Amino acid sequence: MNFSADVLTNIIINTYFLSTRCIIIFTDRPSGFNHAFPIPVVQINAENSDVRPEIFLNRFGCQGIVIDHRQPLAVFQRFEWEIRRSLERFNRRKFLVSSGAKNAMSVFDSEELNFVADLVVVESEEDSCKLWTHRYVGVDGNSQKRLLDVWFPRNRSFLRGADLYPNKLVDQMGRSLKLATFQYEPSSVIDIENQVFKGSELSTMCEFARHFNMTPGLVINSEDFWGSIYENWTGNGLIGNILYDKADFGFDGLYAWEDHYHYLDLSSPFIRTGITCLCPAPRLADGWLTPIYSFSKKMWCFVASAFFSSICAHFFLFYAKTNVLDSRFVRSTAYKTSQNLIFSIDIQFI
Repeated sequence: MNFSADVLTNIIINTYFLSTRCIIIFTDRPSGFNHAFPIPVVQINAENSDVRPEIFLNRFGCQGIVIDHRQPLAVFQRFEWEIRRSLERFNRRKFLVSSGAKNAMSVFDSEELNFVADLVVVESEEDSCKLWTHRYVGVDGNSQKRLLDVWFPRNRSFLRGADLYPNKLVDQMGRSLKLATFQYEPSSVIDIENQVFKGSELSTMCEFARHFNMTPGLVINSEDFWGSIYENWTGNGLIGNILYDKADFGFDGLYAWEDHYHYLDLSSPFIRTGITCLCPAPRLADGWLTPIYSFSKKMWCFVASAFFSSICAHFFLFYAKTNVLDSRFVRSTAYKTSQNLIFSIDIQFI
């Protein structure tokens, strides 16, 4: 990579990448990439296109990715694969391929480009640098490269002064939106013969497509219904179509299942589901049982044990008093015992 491309890379990053929390730079230079950015940078020496996910997958929040490598396509594909396997999300990522390698334009041949909206590739020439991106929008040809601007290192100026990272998601110009669903009333009501497509969730997704000028298309799998996802990255049914990228969105009474979050992205919920359990009404208790319900069973057991313990304690205390302290009075044993017991019971009710 020449000095002019280095200067251009710094200009682009300082103009378009400062809104992100940090920047990831993949480079194969022994001395690293020369940068001067006011935000944190995670610079990774990606030898042999090894992106080393153990470094950047640490919740840094980096959404700006710079590829300064002799094998930009391999690094780009490997990075996309690693973030797909991770629980960390890079939904607002921006790519800048600033490598001076001749094969830098090979990035436009990647299938992963269908899932990336913001990408700029710098093509270095003798007296200028061309800035390319892909079309992304439109009915077809979404990966076709398109010239954004030309930068001249002599006076450090742009030919057009164009926006290098326009918002391509606002108006997608008829881009296909594949929706995975099946017949499941009232969420999705599908009648292919009469071309009737309605339902609470299906109508919502069709309105979403119209809002962003997209062309909705249904991916229907009525055999496996919702389907399953397995640890070896295989699946079937509705969520299997999303896993295999046969569909962009999936819906039909789907819930925020935690085990699917590792493989899929989940949107914010827009429909609440509640479950009502019906059971017989409770039978009214008899009126004479009402005082008993004032305490729990444990409390009643405690009161009863305390009551009988007090009776026993008073009995033995009074027995000792009448036999030891009042020994001058002669009384029969039966009379003393009955008197002690009656006295103890009387004390409990005082």
